[in-house]
Amino acid sequence: SKICFLTGHGEMSTADVSPVRGLSVLREQLRLRNFDLETLDLSIARRVPEGVDLILISSPTGRFQPFEEELLRQYLTTRAGRIILTLDYGHECGLGNLFSDWGVRVDDDVIRDANPEFVADNGDLMIRSPDASHPITKSLVDYNLPLRISLPRSVRPDPDRPPDRALRVSVLASSSASSWGEFSFRVQRPPVFDAGSDLRGPLGVMVASERVSPGSLPLSVPGGRLVVIGTGDIFSNQIGRAHV
Repeated sequence: SKICFLTGHGEMSTADVSPVRGLSVLREQLRLRNFDLETLDLSIARRVPEGVDLILISSPTGRFQPFEEELLRQYLTTRAGRIILTLDYGHECGLGNLFSDWGVRVDDDVIRDANPEFVADNGDLMIRSPDASHPITKSLVDYNLPLRISLPRSVRPDPDRPPDRALRVSVLASSSASSWGEFSFRVQRPPVFDAGSDLRGPLGVMVASERVSPGSLPLSVPGGRLVVIGTGDIFSNQIGRAHV
């Protein structure tokens, strides 16, 4: 299977060995599992090559151009593609139309938690409620593994999307009931929940959107799948070494 790591927007890199923004540990683990890895810059290639099974977009810091967004939309829709996108808080990637098409809302917030049961010593969040029924997160439940990540932003099913029976949007992992999504994180002050503006937990940190098309038989034909994660920390060398 071929995995393409997108470049050109300040994404995390497989060539980077640094703890926070490097993906070199992930690269080696994928190679050990015989995945074919490539990088892809859509601004140069102007297309998604044939034979790509998965596109990984790791925490871009710059905006996508409209034609790049359209290429990703076509890859998901017409080629039943797979995309995993991590997006750190404080960054606008310019993929709002793509998110809207796939029923995903990415909030401009930071998830905080006041309950020490769900906060590590260094301030990381401990996610203890992954979806046990979904294949992406089932192993976390089977092995009783908490998901440890730095402060994420919230991602969730878009409450304003029109009904679409062919689209299934699922929250795969969420913060605790004591957490909240803070929108005033750019203001230098101690984090405090504001009932008038902030989101009350639990809040999604990982969402999967899957499109299923009716087939000619009494079955369904799988379409594309978009997974959005509210932090790139989940794939970083720092976290990767701890999980390997």
